[in-house]
Amino acid sequence: MKQVGETLKVLSGMEFMTKRYYEVNAKFLEEHPEITGIILGGCNSNWDDIYFDIYEGEMEMIREAKVPILGICAGHHLMAIAYGGGVRRADFGHEERFFTEMQVVKKSLLTEGLSENPYVFEYHYCAVYELPENCELLMASPKTKIQSFKVKGENKFGVQFHPELDVEAFDPMFKASDPNRANGNAILKNFLSICE
Repeated sequence: MKQVGETLKVLSGMEFMTKRYYEVNAKFLEEHPEITGIILGGCNSNWDDIYFDIYEGEMEMIREAKVPILGICAGHHLMAIAYGGGVRRADFGHEERFFTEMQVVKKSLLTEGLSENPYVFEYHYCAVYELPENCELLMASPKTKIQSFKVKGENKFGVQFHPELDVEAFDPMFKASDPNRANGNAILKNFLSICE
């Protein structure tokens, strides 16, 4: 989450706080009315090995929040689970580790101004395989059908990819082959504009 926080500060100039999953719940938001948006990260653990009751406070916060939310990668998974969706290990060969071309399936505030095929960084081996009933698909890729979704009637979004890692990811090996097409930060800027 450090990378996300640093990127957000550069893009927006806004202040941010970082909290762990066990520090947040719906009451936390009531106690902090200054919060105008939430970005959810996650862990590198295999979801098959986790007891999800440890995330109940965070999932309660996701469901009850009145402010915009953006779930990134494992945060995207937690959002899906909070609303009744299904997450599991990606089928063999469907893990994604580099910059990937997406397809915008449905326009939204999150995809405003993007091309029909945003080019963003992927690093995951689990994926959302069942979209919650009250959610709509926004983006897909050839390997991962549910790359982004939105909770209907709310500004709550999940993205499987990493918009905070634009052009060059955490390792020089993961550089965008076409830096001019990398547009993850545009997605973050769109989310930040919703939070103002």
